[in-house]
Amino acid sequence: MDDLLRYFVGDTQIDIYLTLVNNEKLLKYDTDIFQFPIVPPEIQFSSPFNNGTFQTINTGDLKMIGNRGLKGLRWSSFLPVRYYPFCRTLNPAQKVAGRLSTVAAAAMDYLFEPWKELERLEGLRDDRRPYRVIIVGCDVNMLCTIDDLQYSVKSDGDIYYDITLGEFRQPKPLGTYK
Repeated sequence: MDDLLRYFVGDTQIDIYLTLVNNEKLLKYDTDIFQFPIVPPEIQFSSPFNNGTFQTINTGDLKMIGNRGLKGLRWSSFLPVRYYPFCRTLNPAQKVAGRLSTVAAAAMDYLFEPWKELERLEGLRDDRRPYRVIIVGCDVNMLCTIDDLQYSVKSDGDIYYDITLGEFRQPKPLGTYK
């Protein structure tokens, strides 16, 4: 089991959260923070630059340096139906019971509700507003949208997913661009 734990979280502990941009609610409602329960073994980052190439008659190809594009990140993981020692979150029953220790949780084998968690993720996407992704331990804190969410259900009830987040930039008023 230790090898499996190291596979999912490695030697450093990281946590991944999606939160509302309007942080007033974060102080009042636990439901406005979505913590991904299983840290993926790998997170892929993209940071494109919008350079262009065009052809001229005399010089041939020329490269024009553009502006930075929108960053993105993606990962694959799963929403568990039961407690695993490498889970980063507690299930609803554990929260009600006063946040049991991991040993007590493992002994009681509380069930998670992956379909409700998936519904929450889809609700965040369908809200059509930006959220903030915070990855503690990776120094990531950016406004984003859920660009793609694909999932499948395994025979044990765990829901495996691939998620792609795209950076969201607030539009700037005219005359403020550099």
